[in-house]
Amino acid sequence: MVVTEFYTSREQHITQDGETLTAIWKTTWADWDTNFDGAPAGLPIIGDYWPLRFDLRCTDIKTKTIDNINVEVTALFSTHGFENRMQRTDQIDSWEGNVDVQTEETYADTYHDVISDVQKSWVTAWSDAGGSDSTRPFHVFHDPKATFNITTYGSISYIKRLYDNIGKVNSGLLLKEYSAGKAAANAEYTDDTQTSNDEGQWMLQGCRTQHIRSGTWRFDWTFLHNKIGWQNSIGPGAANIATNEYELYSILDLFEGMDFIEPDFDRNDRA
Repeated sequence: MVVTEFYTSREQHITQDGETLTAIWKTTWADWDTNFDGAPAGLPIIGDYWPLRFDLRCTDIKTKTIDNINVEVTALFSTHGFENRMQRTDQIDSWEGNVDVQTEETYADTYHDVISDVQKSWVTAWSDAGGSDSTRPFHVFHDPKATFNITTYGSISYIKRLYDNIGKVNSGLLLKEYSAGKAAANAEYTDDTQTSNDEGQWMLQGCRTQHIRSGTWRFDWTFLHNKIGWQNSIGPGAANIATNEYELYSILDLFEGMDFIEPDFDRNDRA
């Protein structure tokens, strides 16, 4: 296969809103992928980044006929329109993560007195304060829990994987592994989870699946956090920690088939 870049064709446009860069290659129709997904080793595909510019992604590709044998391929790399590099199947750089909070409200017979640092009976405390049983309100315990939501895109529908892992607890590090994969795919990615130790703290609460286009499924995974770990859970006002048994999952197994590192696009190797 012969792929030649016209280096003098490069054009860069910088404004206060962002930056674009265009480059033109010449190849043959026989070598051009008719699925418009780029040649296997010679041309960029949607989502590839310009060398050492992880914010400058390929968002547009167009072809122009030179003759019956040759074709001209123009690729636009841009800091605009990041949605064009999202929804790439089986690629971790298209993953999106966000944190939310859920608050569980339950009734409790005891409460923790922060002044004396002991568990006390709500009935006794109400009675000692002069209250009667008929006017005693329910004691409500609010337990806020963080949820970590990860949106991924797969090339097949992972229905069985969801049912097999729902309600399981992570057997290894979740946030740190997620962060490491994102950083490996994009050198500009960073967060504060590099030293996070959250083994056994995330339960797979559910996953919403959606078929968004041919060969592409979207998965919205929801992980519910328990800071003391799901294997050990403490009830409202409980004096002792009760041990619960949960099956385990590994985030690597859960996302098996979805690559953790994107292939690099090296312009010099494609000239």
